[in-house]
Amino acid sequence: MDATILKNKPMSGEYREHFFNSPKGETTTVLFEDNNYEEYCGIFSGGDIQESKVVVNEGIAFVLAKGKGYIFDVNKRAIIYHTEHSYLTDVLSGNTPNVFVASTFTELIVYQNEESWISKRISSDGINLREVANNILYGQVFNFFDWVPFTLNLETYEYDCEWEF
Repeated sequence: MDATILKNKPMSGEYREHFFNSPKGETTTVLFEDNNYEEYCGIFSGGDIQESKVVVNEGIAFVLAKGKGYIFDVNKRAIIYHTEHSYLTDVLSGNTPNVFVASTFTELIVYQNEESWISKRISSDGINLREVANNILYGQVFNFFDWVPFTLNLETYEYDCEWEF
């Protein structure tokens, strides 16, 4: 199972296309391969910024389409959930199925098929997501002058950082 953001839209007819959330204006096109090795494109309406990314966790993808997030079943070709936020900046897959963690410029959001937890403001204006290992998110927050490391336990939502906003 694979998913890749296409920088250029494919030629008409090259792949079967599925449009999600009434795409108009800025969109993100993702090339998916399902469990049957069939390739198809998902075209997703964008949000308010230019960030786009896709991560897959056991057949469920989180598509970040120009700031807008979609939790997407790759095999059913169906949206499970779309985010209220349209300014997400990054996303990583958790270690357990259907868990994704995303960031805005100032907050962290954990999704388990829907939004399940959101942090208070933790950054002045920037969050770098590094990795998830053993259900711990490692990253950095910007504190007006420098990048400061943090961790977030994805089971208990315990956040630890030596700097507090």
